[in-house]
Amino acid sequence: VQTWNGLDGYAPHTPYDRIIATGCFFPVPGAWIEYLKPGGKLMMDLHGQMGGGLLLITKQPDGQAIGHFLKEWHHISFMRLRSTLEEGGRRRLKGYQNSPLLEQIHLSPDDPAYRCASHFVTFQQFRRLDNSFNLWLQWIFPSVSITWREIVPGTRSAVLIDQKNRTAAVIEPQENGLEITVHGERLLWSDLLHAYQDWLACGKPGLEAYMVHIDQSNRQVVSIDEYQGSTRTFPLTDK
Repeated sequence: VQTWNGLDGYAPHTPYDRIIATGCFFPVPGAWIEYLKPGGKLMMDLHGQMGGGLLLITKQPDGQAIGHFLKEWHHISFMRLRSTLEEGGRRRLKGYQNSPLLEQIHLSPDDPAYRCASHFVTFQQFRRLDNSFNLWLQWIFPSVSITWREIVPGTRSAVLIDQKNRTAAVIEPQENGLEITVHGERLLWSDLLHAYQDWLACGKPGLEAYMVHIDQSNRQVVSIDEYQGSTRTFPLTDK
């Protein structure tokens, strides 16, 4: 048994034919691809704060890697490795109410935007079996995390935190609808609603619609083919 930082891979005996990671992370650790031999395969749970899935990656002869999600194993997930966005997101929750108020919206159940907002209200609703919208959110908002807190006594609200832009959106259930407030530097609710409308227009793509591409410099993108007649890509890394 060896103990070390798994994100750094394990150099002895490289290159490997197969790597199976039983912990989820986002994005794909570069060392895991580096230590594969050409034609080698990596299976991992590519999972961020909002969504993800079980991914099978094959390393190409030129050093690039291509992966697809395993829809038939969508119910399988692993515990997050510790160096994730979640740690930082929870430390930054305090004090966001003192940031500038950018949005304050009340949605009644007959408002077209209500369905989008209600997706976040409870853990059960957000983590339901079909999480295809969460995948879309993960690609577009890689720095956003979500938690549920009792801000008003007796009522648990959804709190979405955008670490990069120091912004928090609170979705609070009320007797006659949902109250949304956004504090910080970004119109986060407006951006979330636009992403929801975009996801609907794209046909609600699920796991099977995405491919992950990783080049030799570890630049990672996820793509959808035939999106309005072309390929649409989302960067997973800053490179």
